[in-house]
Amino acid sequence: MSSSLQKKPVILDEEKFHRLTADEPCNVIIHTEEGIYCKERSRDVNQWIQEGRKQPKYVGDLRHANYGDVLKYSVITGKANHSLSMLFTNEAELINWENGFEIVACGVSKWSAIKTLIRAYGIRKDEIVTIGDGPNDISMLNHAGMGVAMGNAASNVKAAANLVIGDHEEDALAKFIEVYLIHSYFSMELA
Repeated sequence: MSSSLQKKPVILDEEKFHRLTADEPCNVIIHTEEGIYCKERSRDVNQWIQEGRKQPKYVGDLRHANYGDVLKYSVITGKANHSLSMLFTNEAELINWENGFEIVACGVSKWSAIKTLIRAYGIRKDEIVTIGDGPNDISMLNHAGMGVAMGNAASNVKAAANLVIGDHEEDALAKFIEVYLIHSYFSMELA
């Protein structure tokens, strides 16, 4: 199985992208295999640093950054900005968030990665449980045997799920795994 399937680079008009985002009051995070490049340090960037345990490769005017293939562009505007994100609909896939949007390569999603695993390992769709809390999770929540949304998810994410559990800060995911997955697995083993 190819590990590069979901590492498909985003192909877009970078000059247009940087021109438009330079004029907007926003932060841009460029995700590459080597790390992230960002327009400025922010709470979102600090979260990426904490989760990935890596400092940004570059902070500043991204037109001057020397980065390789882009796996994802994150544009943080502080609010939904469909007028800006829609300018890239013909070039890539868009994921609109409440505080901005992401641009990824066409055909790249969590669900497309899961489908690759389903085919490779002969897993049935009804055996798949997906858990998510963001707009980038909607497709996998819709298509899995059971889609579970976290309590902190937006309403459109919750609507895509079969089940909504508690907030991620209340250990709801651990409780779900213990009650629904582990206990049901052992119940099936005993039967």
